[in-house]
Amino acid sequence: MSKMQHTITNRRLGATHLLVLVGALALAAVAAGCGGVGTAQADLRSAIDARQTTLNECYREALTRDETLGGDLSLRVSLAKSETTISGVEVTHSNVDDEELVACIQHALDGLSIDEAPKSSLTVDYNVRFTATDAP
Repeated sequence: MSKMQHTITNRRLGATHLLVLVGALALAAVAAGCGGVGTAQADLRSAIDARQTTLNECYREALTRDETLGGDLSLRVSLAKSETTISGVEVTHSNVDDEELVACIQHALDGLSIDEAPKSSLTVDYNVRFTATDAP
């Protein structure tokens, strides 16, 4: 199982949101049989990184409801063998007290696709930390 962690930081409703890669995508994957995942892990990471602006928008919208909102969200992103589109985005842990934010993040990642399908199924644990901070 691969793990990715991102931190989304907001400076109270005014400044730019940051989505910072904190942990690297490990080179291990849950794979059925002896096949491999090829470039699928790197492609999946790039596809998720490409949604950075959308993820930030989800958090920005949530901060209009609660400017102190923060917390951790753990997602399991799955890509089926020989498929190029994500087959599932499951919440495995959340202490984020905003269901709309969680749904927005799931929706932002749902349907992502990559160029080359893995030869084995691929599952990535994706951890997001939301942090609202005071503007300097």
